[in-house]
Amino acid sequence: MAYKILIVRNDGIGDFILSLPAMQALRDNFPDARIILFTASWQEELARNLKLFDEIIIWRTKNYLTSPQLIKYQYCRMFKLLPLIRHRRFNLGIDFKGNLVNYIFMRLAGIRLRFALRVKKNTHRLEAFRRLVKEATGSDVIREFTLPIPEQKRKEAEEFLVQEGIPQDRFCVIHPVARWKGKRWPKENFAQLSRLIAAEFGLKIIFVGAKEDLSQINAIRDTIKTETIIAAGRLDLLHSAAIIKKASLFVGNDAGPMHIAGMFNIPTVGLFGQTDHNIFAPLGIRTKIISTPNKLPIDKITVDEVFQACRGLLDAR
Repeated sequence: MAYKILIVRNDGIGDFILSLPAMQALRDNFPDARIILFTASWQEELARNLKLFDEIIIWRTKNYLTSPQLIKYQYCRMFKLLPLIRHRRFNLGIDFKGNLVNYIFMRLAGIRLRFALRVKKNTHRLEAFRRLVKEATGSDVIREFTLPIPEQKRKEAEEFLVQEGIPQDRFCVIHPVARWKGKRWPKENFAQLSRLIAAEFGLKIIFVGAKEDLSQINAIRDTIKTETIIAAGRLDLLHSAAIIKKASLFVGNDAGPMHIAGMFNIPTVGLFGQTDHNIFAPLGIRTKIISTPNKLPIDKITVDEVFQACRGLLDAR
């Protein structure tokens, strides 16, 4: 009978992307094991596109964690699947979040050998994931990981660019939203920055996001008074990833698309307020982080700071 490993993932898309190199390392170290991912529905599109898991078990939930009530709802959905997980008789459980709920869940699931993420202050998540892999496998080797994009998604994204009349190497992708209020740079600032990028660099502006972000993104577009393209609600996450991969520049809040841009090594400006960039900065060598001192509100970041960061990345390129 195959050795069975359960990976528990119940946080954001950005965290999921940061953990992909570590999950690849687990597959490298356990090539013959049956590795099963246990995660929430908002990760499903991304997870099913990967070749890292033999099976994915999804708990269905209304939305990503945006309130204490939704967090409680999510955990209830998790625990409803506990009998199914217990029945699988896993040999090993790995918790990539490292919280008390997951510890209790894996214990109740009867998984005797368990490892969980342990977080140290000011330690980037990639390093924390490296330690987790070493504890579970004895090896801390993590190789570079690139997010795969299905050929059909790539073609459809290219067709979108053609239909919108966007040169494939002359556009900036902006992700101006985030699930948590403390991560959101003001929409007025994004509007002003978009005007500057379009005027100074001659780049078309494409806004990406989910369908539920449309009201916020429309509010930004309505104040720009220059031509912009809204992909939010029209393209799914993998389509958006394909577009980000072709971008000249990416600007966004601390969220999943920022981490996708970093993984593709696109010139990326990431905006951080009350989340710690020392822990959550995107991967990639062409990134510029703009953060507030002492975790002050993100609106303390000025438009000029962000614009000059954009200029520096484009000049270097």
